Amino acid sequence: MSTSTLKQPPYTYDIVGSFLRPERLKNARAEYAAEKIDQAQLTAVEDECIAELVQKEKAAGLRAQGDFSDNSPGWKFANWEMKGVPLRVEIGPKDIEAGHCVAVRRDNGEKITVALDELEARIPELLETVQQGLFDKAKRNLDEHTYAAHSLAEAKELQEKNGGFIKTMWCGDLACELEMKEKAGMSSRCIPFEQEHIDDVCPVCGKPAKCMIYWGVAY
Repeated sequence: MSTSTLKQPPYTYDIVGSFLRPERLKNARAEYAAEKIDQAQLTAVEDECIAELVQKEKAAGLRAQGDFSDNSPGWKFANWEMKGVPLRVEIGPKDIEAGHCVAVRRDNGEKITVALDELEARIPELLETVQQGLFDKAKRNLDEHTYAAHSLAEAKELQEKNGGFIKTMWCGDLACELEMKEKAGMSSRCIPFEQEHIDDVCPVCGKPAKCMIYWGVAY
């Protein structure tokens, strides 16, 4: 979680609970304004209040971690993205006072403003959305890079031109599998549960086909 500078949120003071604006945070800000405490002491109180929100998410069954390091926001964002964190929550003392935060999806970078009193319910929803988004993107990439072939020569040509996966029928004979690997440079990847009828015969030997199979280059 990191401090962010945001526009005026669409939430009013009276609809956000006191938990979201801790009394000690308001007191600490008043004391800082009156020069009774220094910046380090105020920051410590602010970090404690943000840490409470992290603990609240953990109590709700979510895996959450706060980043209270002195690194820049950009460094923090990149660091957690490289770790594979699917959802980043940007929040700072001003956000707590305003009663909102910003959730950022890792899969597409979309930023969503979320009221703090809705955070526990919204984060699981957003995580599901991210998961579905990742699946849809991967499925779309798979579909767009899978090609049907009716002969060994066509399979080889499609692989050399496009890469990806080639789907053909197969007689089930190991000799044909080895010939596909030798002549087209592809080995069998899988026999899918959901079968398609691409042709009646094996593209290698011409014998009656038993199933559809995926071929691809092993790296």
